[in-house]
Amino acid sequence: MHLPRLHDRRFRSRPVRALILDMDGTIVDTRAFHMRSWRVLVGELGLGEREYQIAEAGFGKTNWMIFSQWWPDQRPRGVDDDELSERKESIFRELIRGHVVPRPGFRELIELALRNGIKLGLATSSPKENALFLLEELGVRELFGAVTWGWAGIRSKPHPDSFLLAARLLEVPPVNCLGYEDSDHGLLALRRAGMGIVGIAERPLDLNRLRLWTPYVFSDFQGATWMLRRVMEG
Repeated sequence: MHLPRLHDRRFRSRPVRALILDMDGTIVDTRAFHMRSWRVLVGELGLGEREYQIAEAGFGKTNWMIFSQWWPDQRPRGVDDDELSERKESIFRELIRGHVVPRPGFRELIELALRNGIKLGLATSSPKENALFLLEELGVRELFGAVTWGWAGIRSKPHPDSFLLAARLLEVPPVNCLGYEDSDHGLLALRRAGMGIVGIAERPLDLNRLRLWTPYVFSDFQGATWMLRRVMEG
């Protein structure tokens, strides 16, 4: 495992009081299930490869942002974004039920945090139903003091809104939060939020891309747990 040198001075000046994690691609590798659900929805609507590729490129953004790219000018008659979003996500939940497995080291990370009085938050672009469903499937819902999700009234990543809201609900200043993300727009959201950044590479080919954002990049949470332990040791 490649473990980057920790810049101890920076973390001594801003002790970690909360961890705020993304869900899709970070805690759980959900990409294949989301892509399958988009494929089903595209087929049900009689759409084509263009719409599927927009959805694929928008992984990590809200469904409403993807729909706005499908139909940038005007929605077809009878199309309701909220109903489409719920249909897409209900397909996703049907597909992934019973197959929700966290990345290695996730449970060790959150147990280490909680033992040391560090709060936990979730900031996801997925709808509320998905966020709570996946936390329940993982058996950790009650451990997260704040859960923020994507909906039509909140700006999606790369805007920092979801991370800032989670920090506010946890009553922890953003500078005292460590955020965990796998996507470029999520990492930009963390930077804009002023939080510490840890990259979780969804695939090996993502490692170098994520290092453009932060030196703290890991293929799972085992390295991230080592990092948190080092941060707490000072």
